[in-house]
Amino acid sequence: MKFKFFFPFLFIALFFISCSSQNTNEKTEEQKKIPYPHHGLSSYYNKDLAPFYHGVASGDPLPTAVIIWTKISPDFYSKVKVNVQVALDEKFSQIVQNKDVEADSSNDYILKIDIQDLKPGTFYYYRFSALGKWSPVGRTKTLADGRTENVRLAFASCSNYAWGFFNPYRLMADDTLDAVVHLGDYIYEHSQTTYNNSSLNRKHLPDKEIVSLEDYRTRYAQYRLDNDLQAVHSKHPFIVIWDDHEFANNAYVNGAGNHQPDEGDWQTRLDAARKAYYEWMPVREQNNKQLYRAFSFGDLVNLIMLDTRVEGRTVQVKGKSDLNYNDTNRKIISTEQFNWVADQLKSNKGQWKIIGNQVLFADMLCFFGKKGELYMDGWSGYPYQKKKFAELVSAARNVAIVTGDFHSSFVYNNPRPDSDKGIQLPTIPEFIVPSITSANYDEEYTIPQTNEFEKMYLKQNKDLAWTDLNSHGYLLLKCDGKNMTAVFKFAETILKPSANKKADIVFTWDGIKWIK
Repeated sequence: MKFKFFFPFLFIALFFISCSSQNTNEKTEEQKKIPYPHHGLSSYYNKDLAPFYHGVASGDPLPTAVIIWTKISPDFYSKVKVNVQVALDEKFSQIVQNKDVEADSSNDYILKIDIQDLKPGTFYYYRFSALGKWSPVGRTKTLADGRTENVRLAFASCSNYAWGFFNPYRLMADDTLDAVVHLGDYIYEHSQTTYNNSSLNRKHLPDKEIVSLEDYRTRYAQYRLDNDLQAVHSKHPFIVIWDDHEFANNAYVNGAGNHQPDEGDWQTRLDAARKAYYEWMPVREQNNKQLYRAFSFGDLVNLIMLDTRVEGRTVQVKGKSDLNYNDTNRKIISTEQFNWVADQLKSNKGQWKIIGNQVLFADMLCFFGKKGELYMDGWSGYPYQKKKFAELVSAARNVAIVTGDFHSSFVYNNPRPDSDKGIQLPTIPEFIVPSITSANYDEEYTIPQTNEFEKMYLKQNKDLAWTDLNSHGYLLLKCDGKNMTAVFKFAETILKPSANKKADIVFTWDGIKWIK
């Protein structure tokens, strides 16, 4: 009798155990579905882009490789399967690479893929698929290899979301370029009440000075929701370097002017800012963990990107009267980076060499009042190493410096070291690029006052060829076998969305004559 009823009982028992186990698994899966917070920015999303609200980007192009980038914003924390396609045409009828990858929360669902085995000097199109949706299509371009007729590079810096609309980025997106070179201050660390145009309703998020990893991630996420910034990232590969505001104002290796003791440990903040930067920027991470690097555009242009901010810089001094001003141990770049630049200038055979530089190299008297003074956060604040660097550059031919940070536009003829002996040597031209939006003189002064400042700059700096203290935009550098042509391209306004532009200002350098 016992065995007769045992099997039905066993079946029923196993059924209930199975159901119970299934319910437990379902609960476990539900517990895994923790909502993804979207950095508090979901109300700003363009829902049509889901889950690729931040668009696509590419960067660090080489002749046979390029980094492609996107961010997925899922509804819940879980791994996301992503398909990646690279093609020779925008319709993806000629797919050259197709691969499956995963995104997860360890890097904030950001994907950076180093696409290899590409052809030099070639346009490629790329896209991502995740959660049943396709990303916008991005376009990128590999570097030329060998004989190259011309190169077009756009240089940008100082893009403060809270100071204006990113109209210069829109103009840049529509330009014909081999790459965009961003010289730093891609984001700003300030709160909503600090350093902004409050009338524009472009308020920084989170509403505080950013110090933690989540803070920096949120600030990048906000910037990359901007339509104009998304447009330029989707059209051109970026080559980027940081300056100080990616960390904190007037940063150096061991601290920053805008880092206070009550904001925590500086190294912790530096590490958080660096991690967010590497996540959000389409940059190739190097084994030595340094960001300075070089790019060759065929046999025509060598681009040497410096890191003058957090790689070797010692603390700034306040002025020439400081007892440490002439200390030979003070550096703006490390000895290792200095020697690396020397090797680049010697070994690279490009006709033109361009140094991507964050802060002012020229010993230019700067005017923020009636008295001119040297800029201590620039190379002038480190006179011993500046002299050595000028000697290094002077030993090479056809070297130009392109500088960000200062928010206004200048063309400066840096004299070579022997010029003070009465020898009129070829200049070391420095093109200082305007800000994308960050305040320059006309945000701080009236137009008549700004015009007077321009006169003071030109009168007191004999090697200064030209300046514009009011306009926002970017620098287009065109190189061919004869000349380097610098075209300053300005947006008509940054106070409202607009695709209008001002007249171009053009300078040409043949590698010898001083620019006038």
